[in-house]
Amino acid sequence: MNKTHWNDIHFGGDVSEKQAKQMIENSYHLIKPKRE
Repeated sequence: MNKTHWNDIHFGGDVSEKQAKQMIENSYHLIKPKRE
């Protein structure tokens, strides 16, 4: 598995829970299959 484009989130850092959820949601939408 190529981890070049992965997001790393270090909990307890500068990323809020809202930002983390947005990053996860954006990543999901990039890879989910497109339905026509």
